[in-house]
Amino acid sequence: MSNQLTPLQIYLSPKKIAKFFGLVVLTLVLANIAVIISRYILGYPNLKGIVPLFLLRRENNIPSTYSSFALLFCSVVIGIIAIAKQQRKDRYTVHWQGLSLIFLYLSFDEAASLHELTSDLVRMVINTGGFLRHAWVIVGITFVSIFLVAYRKFIISLPAKTRNLFILAGTSYVGGVIAMEMIGGWYADGQGYDNLIYSLLTTIEETLEMLGIVIFIYALLEYMTSHLSSMQIHLQNKSPSKKIEIQESQLNNSLKALEDFEL
Repeated sequence: MSNQLTPLQIYLSPKKIAKFFGLVVLTLVLANIAVIISRYILGYPNLKGIVPLFLLRRENNIPSTYSSFALLFCSVVIGIIAIAKQQRKDRYTVHWQGLSLIFLYLSFDEAASLHELTSDLVRMVINTGGFLRHAWVIVGITFVSIFLVAYRKFIISLPAKTRNLFILAGTSYVGGVIAMEMIGGWYADGQGYDNLIYSLLTTIEETLEMLGIVIFIYALLEYMTSHLSSMQIHLQNKSPSKKIEIQESQLNNSLKALEDFEL
């Protein structure tokens, strides 16, 4: 019985995968624009449930489910990179592991809307309004600041192409999730949420977020194919060879005893 490990080789096309995610984003944005027109211009606010299903500013619908999946995909890819870095005893292994956990949390937050709970908790301490109407951005700005300090050397250590793509992706994502969130909060503080302008502002916000994630996915996969091309994942039978040999020996002894008994 062979105990040789079998390497699992995964072939990736960063451009094709990024194009797929980009096409999904484009479809969701166009669907959002269509339901905005239906709700605020044509006068069909629900359209048999289709409008809330595709409205980007709403939670727990198709766009938010996609965003949660895309963030989870990032977490998994980063986790694979972290495993490869750990095997090579890379000095930034912990940074990759931490980044994977961050995106895992972001995925869960997108699915469960934890940031809304954070806003409620912050408002219990600070009376916020205007640009800080969505009070969780205070926590978000604090976290981004700490992240930049903690990951400064890690970002600098990346290859130039990867570093530039990471920065571009981060700028787009943070620009949407914090900057546009603040602008939207300021507008909603005076005009409310259920109107055309706020829906257009959230369209810009969510588009920047999703676009940032698409760029980040491409950056991660490009980094893997360019700098971790020799990475292999080995699949091994749970039963170690020593245990198999013992079982075979016991079987032979049992057969021998049976033969002696028959004689």
